[in-house]
Formats: sequence, C-alpha cells, structure tokens
Amino acid sequence: MTTATHFPCRSPWIIVIRGVGLCAFFLLLVSVGNHLVAAPADSHPASDGSEDFGQYLVDHQADLEPFFDKNLEDLIRKAMPMVLGLLAWITMFALVVGWVVDVLLARGFTPFFAPAYAKIKRALVYSTGRLVLNLIVLGLMALTVFVSMRFVHAGIINLLVAIILTLVAMAAQVAWLAFLFRMNVGSSVIFYVIILGAQVITFGLVAAPILVGQPSALAYRFVNETLTPQLQGEVDSTKQDLAEIDQARDASKAKIDGLQSKIAQDQAEVEKLNLEIEAKKNSEAYLFQQVVKVEAAGDLAAAHDQFTALLVKYPSGALADSTKAHLAQVDSELAAQEAQKKQAEADAIAAAAAARADLLARAAKGEVELSEMRLALVGKNRADVTALFGTPTETASDRWGYAQQMIVNRMTSEKHGLAIYFTEGIVQSVDYYDGAAK
Repeated sequence: MTTATHFPCRSPWIIVIRGVGLCAFFLLLVSVGNHLVAAPADSHPASDGSEDFGQYLVDHQADLEPFFDKNLEDLIRKAMPMVLGLLAWITMFALVVGWVVDVLLARGFTPFFAPAYAKIKRALVYSTGRLVLNLIVLGLMALTVFVSMRFVHAGIINLLVAIILTLVAMAAQVAWLAFLFRMNVGSSVIFYVIILGAQVITFGLVAAPILVGQPSALAYRFVNETLTPQLQGEVDSTKQDLAEIDQARDASKAKIDGLQSKIAQDQAEVEKLNLEIEAKKNSEAYLFQQVVKVEAAGDLAAAHDQFTALLVKYPSGALADSTKAHLAQVDSELAAQEAQKKQAEADAIAAAAAARADLLARAAKGEVELSEMRLALVGKNRADVTALFGTPTETASDRWGYAQQMIVNRMTSEKHGLAIYFTEGIVQSVDYYDGAAK
C-alpha cells in the first residue's frame, strides 16, 4: 500500500514563496509571448468620421422602439447562433489554455510538493483528468439550463446547481491531486489553490487580450450582416408605405373635395326646395285642403276658426266662395251639435228628476232595495241627502239615520229605515236602520 508523501524537510512557507516566485516567472514568460503573437489592439473597423452606429441607436431609441418591438424575437433568433458560437469558442479556448497551463504548472510545482512524482507523464495525466472533469461539469450545467428553461425560477435553479457542481469539482480535483501525487489533504489543498490562482492570473493575462475583441467583432458582424440590412429594409418598406399613404391621402382629399362640392350643391337645392315648399304651404289652395282635412276629421270648432282665418287672409281668393260655403256648413253643423247638446242636457235633467221622483215615491212606500239606495246615494254630500229625504231622525258625526221605512228586504219582506255613513262629509255606504245605534 502506497503511503502519502509529505513535504520535504524544509519550511512550508519557503515552499509557498518559491512556488509563487516560479508561478510569477512563468506568467511573465507567457505574457511576453502573448504580446509577441497577439493580434493588433484595434480590432474594430477604422473610423471614417461617420456617426457611430451604436451611438445612433442610443440617440434614436424612441424612434427605433417600434422596430425593435416588432422584430425583437427575430433578431434574438438570428443572434443566437453567433452568441452560441462565441461561447463555444471561448469555452474551447479556455479549456485548451487551461490544459496547457495545468501541464506546465503541475510539472513545475510538483518538485516542491511531491519530488518523487514530479514527472511530465503524471502532469499530463493530471491535466487530462482535470480537463475531462471540467467537460463533465460544463455538460451537466448545460443540461441543467436546458431542463430548467420551463420552470419559473430557472435562474435560481441554475445558480444553485452551478455552485454545487463547482464545489464538487473542486473537491474532486483536490482528491485527484492527493491520489495522483500521493499527497495528504492539506498539501493537495495548498497545491490546488496555487494552481487555481496561477490559472486565473494566466487566463487574465493570456486569454483576456485575445477574447476582448471577439464580442466587439461579433457585434459589428451582427450589425453589418443582420441588423443594418433589416433596419434598412424596414426603412425602405416604411418609405414605400408612406408614399402609398400619400397617394391614398391625395386621392381621398380629391374625393372629399368633390363630395363637399356635391354636398354644397345639394344643400343649395334643398334650400330652394324648402322655399318652394314653404311658399306652397302658404298658398290658398294648400291651406284650404288642410282645413278641409280638419273638417273631415270632425273637429268643427278648429275648422270654423281656420276657415275664418283663410277668408281673412284671402278675402278675394279663387277659393273664397268654397271657403264661405264650407264655413256656412260648419256653422250649421256646430249649431245642430249645440242644439243636440242642450236637448241631451234637458233630457238628462228630466230623466234625473223622474228617477228622483220614482225613488222618493217608492221610498215612501218602503219598496226600495238597499243595493239600489246605495247606488243612488254613494258619493253625495249631506246637502244632497237632505234635499232628497229631508231632516234625518238621528244624526252623528259620521252617521245619519232615517226612521221612515224606505228599505225593503226582499228575502224577508221586512221594511227598515235607512242608515247613511259619511267619510269627510261624503256618503260611503248605507245600511238598514231600526232605531238609534246602541
């Protein structure tokens, strides 16, 4: 069984200081090489003095907002391949650079931690194992992102999974160091921290200058190949729509002007017709016909007044004789109606007098039924009752009694006096009366 290898017989702090110095020297060499092979600093297209497109988008954000609202999903769909390609390129570059750095650092630092295993073969095995672990972690993170897209809290889920996978990966790498170089846990942790720090610094010095131009180049490519042509097409389409709208507006304006002219002509014609109608409505013939209609409808009083007014307005008109004849006929009919009315009133008075006399005659004999007396008296006041039957035998605030036997009960053939009940001085009902109320 192989035992773990400990630090050689020297101070751990001296080992750390020497390791950091070796790392710094290595980073210096890498940085110099990077500056020798790096692309020119200015990766953007040369400026020709024209307005920057990005600044143009910012300055005209309000004007371009409808365009982006309309085409946002399409632009995102077109940009996704570029963004994913850039992410894939950055990831692969980082993995390759990380693998090379892992090989160099593992070979350079193992003499301080595990001299017996400071071999290039073990450094290659360690770096390759760490590369495979990184690929597994990235694959799991990508799978998590794909699966959690349908959930509401996808961001929180992805963050938690990333933290857990990172911690697991770090623990696995520490274990991988301890197993491969036969170190204890403390030595593995220190070795891993030194390598991790050196990788972060190396990636910042080597990868950052190379990667910094990629997003800008991708943005320029997206703007030139996708956004600008689509925006130009939208502008051209808008111009065409505006031109068609202008043509339609001019045609509509011409049509409206024609309609307004036609409306003005029609209004003038309507006013002319109204004047003619008004003149005809004030003519003798029209007024005569209207009054004849009133006469035919039976409103003789209105016909009399309108025929009279027509004669006053056209005393010598062509229809004056006809008007006078109709007026005479109307007056004759009005006189006949008045005579009929007076005769009807006289007949009604005579009939009422006869009915009253008959009622009194039968009451004197005691032959009036209670229902008949009720119909005769209900609704009359005290004066009317006194005029019919004279002074009552008994009086109260709401009841009068006549002891004279006026009423007959047909079922028993008994005769009774008459009791009359008042409400606010008006007869409300009648009943049999056989003496004073007890």
